Amino acid sequence: MERNIEANRLFWTNSEGVQVGHVFYSKIPDLDTLICEEVFVNPEVRGQGWGGKLMKDFINFAIENNQKIYPLCPFARKYFLNHPELSEWNMHDQITATKIQNLVSRKED
Repeated sequence: MERNIEANRLFWTNSEGVQVGHVFYSKIPDLDTLICEEVFVNPEVRGQGWGGKLMKDFINFAIENNQKIYPLCPFARKYFLNHPELSEWNMHDQITATKIQNLVSRKED
């Protein structure tokens, strides 16, 4: 599996050069976080564990770039729920709490 990088998109190809899937993401720079917007696996290779492989490598990509991940995509959220050992990279609860805190602060002003 080979990782390829485009603007806000990672995609992977297999040994035959076929694109097996991609992850669309965006950045939250002030929180050093990548928003995982979509995890997609090519229908031709589904059922072979590619979704998990893509998430694992996306997490490695985030770690290599000193980022954490906000799993907006339902697949990504479920992946983190099924892998509690990766919780330090999952910013779902922290960012949600931060947004709520900001809203409360604005109402108090």
